[in-house]
Amino acid sequence: DIPTRSLKWKFAAQKGIYSSPAVTPEHVYFGSNDHHLYALETATGKEVWKFPTMGWVYSSPAVMDNLVYVGGEDARLYVLQSNSGQLVYQYRAEVAVAVSPAVTAQAVYFATWDPYFYAMATTEPQLLWRFSAGGPITSSPAVAADMVYFGCHDRTLYALQRHTGQLQSKIVLSEAIYSAPIIANGLRAYMIVMIAHL
Repeated sequence: DIPTRSLKWKFAAQKGIYSSPAVTPEHVYFGSNDHHLYALETATGKEVWKFPTMGWVYSSPAVMDNLVYVGGEDARLYVLQSNSGQLVYQYRAEVAVAVSPAVTAQAVYFATWDPYFYAMATTEPQLLWRFSAGGPITSSPAVAADMVYFGCHDRTLYALQRHTGQLQSKIVLSEAIYSAPIIANGLRAYMIVMIAHL
C-alpha cells in the first residue's frame, strides 16, 4: 500500500521471476522461470490461473482487448484470454522470444534472439511481415503513429513502417542496444536509449 508503505500481499512462484508485471484493475500478469504465466487478483494476490509453457518466461506480458501476449524461451509467442488463461493461439519462432511485445488493434510486434522482428495479427496466427536486422534483438519495441522502433545488438536503432515492415530510417550508435526505446513529444519521437559496453 503506497500511503502506508505496508505489504498488502505476496505471492510465491516455484522459481525466479524476471518478467515485469502487467497490471489491470482486475489482474496482475507475469511470467516465471517455472515455465508458467500467472494471473493474480490485483486486490488480493490470489491466483486466478496459470498457463504452462515449455520454457522460462522472461518476457513481460502485454494486455489489450481482453487478451494477454507474452513470449517464451521455448521460441513461442502466446496469446491468451485474459480472464481465463485459455490459449487463443501460439506462434513458433526460430529462437527464444525473450523481449516484451508491443500491441496495437491490428498487430502484435515482437523480436527474438536471432535477427528477426515480427508482426503478427492480434487474434489469429497470421504472420503479417518479418524484418531481418543485423544481429540479435533484446530490445522491446515501441510503437508511435505508423512507426515501430527497436534497438539491436548491431548498434542500430531501427524505425519501421508498422503496417508493412519497410525500413524507414536507422541510426547507428556506439554500442549494442539492449533497452526499449521510449517515445516522447508525440510524433517527434525523441528516443531515450540505454546502451551497454560489451
